[in-house]
Amino acid sequence: MFPIRARVDTVPIVHILIVDDHAGVRTLIRELLAESFVSTAVRAVTFGECASGEAAIGAIREIQPDLVTVDLRMPGMNGLQCVERLRVRLPLACIVVVTHFDNESLHERARRAGADSVVFKDDLGQLPQVTRGYLQHKVR
Repeated sequence: MFPIRARVDTVPIVHILIVDDHAGVRTLIRELLAESFVSTAVRAVTFGECASGEAAIGAIREIQPDLVTVDLRMPGMNGLQCVERLRVRLPLACIVVVTHFDNESLHERARRAGADSVVFKDDLGQLPQVTRGYLQHKVR
């Protein structure tokens, strides 16, 4: 007799980690990203939030994020250092730097550190567009 295999429906879940030292910015990013998945195939989104790069590095084992947003300017470990460490530990994750600074040299350094994209805090409305294509194909 053949074993009976239960059909397990895969539920697309996206795990997001938001790293910023300002709680208000973390809230805004969380709300923007949560709203952006309402009309997609993704059925669940989980969020983790950290106020520092050090906390983010400590949290990735538990959260296992598919997407990480990182502020460039934070106390302690700065955003570039955080991105470098995240990229080593999360080679397949989408990492987006979020910053106030419109400095092409800084953006290039962020990309060299491992960021997939840079989004200005003054234009956070772009964040869902930047991340949606990558994350719609992510299934856990």
